[in-house]
Amino acid sequence: MNTGNSDTAVLREGFYELTGSNPDAPDMVYSGHIQIEKKGGQYALRWFIGKTQSQAGVAILEGNVLSVGYMDSSGGDFGVVSFRIISPSRLEGKWCSLGNPMAYGRETLEYLGETLEGIGQHRVN
Repeated sequence: MNTGNSDTAVLREGFYELTGSNPDAPDMVYSGHIQIEKKGGQYALRWFIGKTQSQAGVAILEGNVLSVGYMDSSGGDFGVVSFRIISPSRLEGKWCSLGNPMAYGRETLEYLGETLEGIGQHRVN
């Protein structure tokens, strides 16, 4: 597929601070971290939200859009998120899950570094 944009944006591997909102409560913000790792021509993503929620996803990068399919670790929720790469340190995304396909949440990612060491958070393997 040719989108007319042959320039692929820079996507940094490592950890990002996550801030997001759910479609049913856009004023209630959640936070956590996302790890992005390149795997051949695709990307693997892992979300760590609060103390108990985690998700995993696979993504492709086309131009400045990272398209992700994800699944909650509980197996009870899955969906898609589309992140626009605003800069090498910032991504902005819109997501929906199969459980509520007519409503959209938002997520913003800010790059932290290749590891979480020295940031006061646990390191994710």
